[in-house]
Amino acid sequence: MNPETQKKIDPECRDTTKVNWWTHLVVTLVILMCAFGLVAYIVNSGPVAPKNSTPGAVAVAVEAVPLRQQSYRVWINSFGTVRAMRHSELMSEVAGKVVWISDNIRPGQRFTEGEVLLRLDDTEFEINLNIAAAEVASAQLDYTRELAQVEYAGQQWNQLPETDAARRLALREPQVAAAKAQLQAAQARLRKARIDLQRTRITAPFDGKILQQNIELGQVVDASELLASIYSTAAAEVRLPVKVSDLAHLPLDTLPDKPMEVVLETEMGNTTHRWKGKIVRSEDVFDSNTRMLFLVARIENPFITNSRQAPMRVGQFVKARIQGREYAQVFVLPRKAVSQASTVGIAHNDRLQKRQVQPIWSDQHSIVVSAVAAHEPNSPGIELAEQPQVEPLCESDWLVVTPTSKLPNDTPLRIVDVLSNEVPVMSETKLSVATVKDGAK
Repeated sequence: MNPETQKKIDPECRDTTKVNWWTHLVVTLVILMCAFGLVAYIVNSGPVAPKNSTPGAVAVAVEAVPLRQQSYRVWINSFGTVRAMRHSELMSEVAGKVVWISDNIRPGQRFTEGEVLLRLDDTEFEINLNIAAAEVASAQLDYTRELAQVEYAGQQWNQLPETDAARRLALREPQVAAAKAQLQAAQARLRKARIDLQRTRITAPFDGKILQQNIELGQVVDASELLASIYSTAAAEVRLPVKVSDLAHLPLDTLPDKPMEVVLETEMGNTTHRWKGKIVRSEDVFDSNTRMLFLVARIENPFITNSRQAPMRVGQFVKARIQGREYAQVFVLPRKAVSQASTVGIAHNDRLQKRQVQPIWSDQHSIVVSAVAAHEPNSPGIELAEQPQVEPLCESDWLVVTPTSKLPNDTPLRIVDVLSNEVPVMSETKLSVATVKDGAK
């Protein structure tokens, strides 16, 4: 179909196409304007925050305890090995054959002072004793004869020789001296024979126990041969090493007049055994390897079994707690309440107050600080992100037990659990105390 024919059929065809395009454009613009209007309405109809307003800080739930001054006794921990205070080697002083042994010479057996532990064959020693006694009798006879001859010679001479030497010889003084010396020598041999005979009986020098046996029945021993190792049961000693940093807490200047108390303990199976002793002396020499000073603890009668305690044993490893100085007017703080920078948290007017303290003693459970002195600011070796308040602790303060090292000063606090029996009324510190029960939100 040609255009002219189409125009004759639909003379308004071109105008109709233009009207449809403008219609679509108008409709699109109306839809967009409606959409923008709806969005603006939604935005403007929302809640409006007030100007110059900031959200309140959230209170941190913590635990706190009231501070109380008290006295604190320091105990120093150490360790050591039990040894006998007196240890000896039992030796034979004469040679001979062992003809009798006591049952108490076995290792671990107990003996008393003066008890005969073994005997040597004494036949030869008895013979020597008899010979020595005969020699003494013969020498006594010679000496008596010489004394009689001196008296007789004095009666025979009407006039004594003029020289001193001739006079002594005429009166038989040299012969008397020789006879006397022979008598004394014979008496000495008799005493030695008697002592040798006594030495065939080996006796205990003190009350003790056998540590090691080195002899048996029928054995021939020589002089100075080791028979047994023994130790005294009267007392035991333990060498206890002490660090240099702990020496200031021990009254070493009072030794030995005022011994320090010490508690020794060891575990045997499921039972812990304890003994009490005293620090009797200091060795006063630092060990070259450990750089520690050794103190010596003494325990009286530790090897005796009774109903109150078990016996100690030589070579036993024990832990020790040494009684140190007693500090008055101090605060004993839980270790978890003190940061590594030696700061503590105080609850003041429901706000956190950090204070720096100077520990005078610490162990795995507690840190002790003075109640009358404060730590100076800017202490060397302590770097703090925020300078804490340098103010001494007081009994009116409440110590925050919950760790606060990551909390800044002036943090709002809420006490959720007070670790004490009573909550005292505070005049300056107002605490909001709420006990949290199991299951409470």
